[in-house]
Amino acid sequence: MSRACSRCKNLFPHECSGFSATWRYVAPPFAALLLQALNATAAKGWSISRRVRRRAGRIRGWPGDTRLSVVQGLLGARAVAAHVRCGDALAQHGEEWGLLPLEAYARVLHRGDFVALVSASYRGADFPFAETCRDVVMGLMDLLNRRLSVSSSLFYDEEVGADLARLAFSDVLLCGPSSTFCFWAALAAISRGDNATEAHVPAGALLMRGSRPRIPGILWYTAPKLARGWEAPALLATIAGDLADSTRSR
Repeated sequence: MSRACSRCKNLFPHECSGFSATWRYVAPPFAALLLQALNATAAKGWSISRRVRRRAGRIRGWPGDTRLSVVQGLLGARAVAAHVRCGDALAQHGEEWGLLPLEAYARVLHRGDFVALVSASYRGADFPFAETCRDVVMGLMDLLNRRLSVSSSLFYDEEVGADLARLAFSDVLLCGPSSTFCFWAALAAISRGDNATEAHVPAGALLMRGSRPRIPGILWYTAPKLARGWEAPALLATIAGDLADSTRSR
């Protein structure tokens, strides 16, 4: 076995040898193509900044409900999107599968943020967990609002293209530990050319086992201990945990 191959033990092929550096070159053009496709939809309005009359500064459209006019955030508030992969993730074995605890949200969110929680359970593999997942994400929304002082809304079982746009047109994106869907949205988000855009993506056994390629705008993080189980009350208790004052929303 060559030295290069020995270094690749337990790694994905895209991390092997010099391939991790490839992400720096492949990600920008791929992200630009994805963003171009999203910009051809009505969701483009979510990323448009508008001047506020009789008030200093500008506000952006918030990735809100497509059935309503664009929801305008308060001046200075951030539009944050968080993807929650529930469903089949609850049935998988291994500590890398599960749901982020509240402390992971507290590290990213600021007081007053507008948060769009995006989740779905209409796929065949997810459907057996639909009731549990709905209860969990509704409980998570309540936890975020009460304990982190943000204004969050839930988008559950919405159209997949609209969900992708909600993630890609946010100011800040938080991806869960097992969502490649969110990773593609993160690449589109950082390709918008807005220096304020940041995408928090987990590096771990399901995506990047041993490397964290330097992709501008992608902030790799190590997920804390995840909530695992099949019952909503137990999952929510683990998600809530003991959130120390030092980690509460800034």
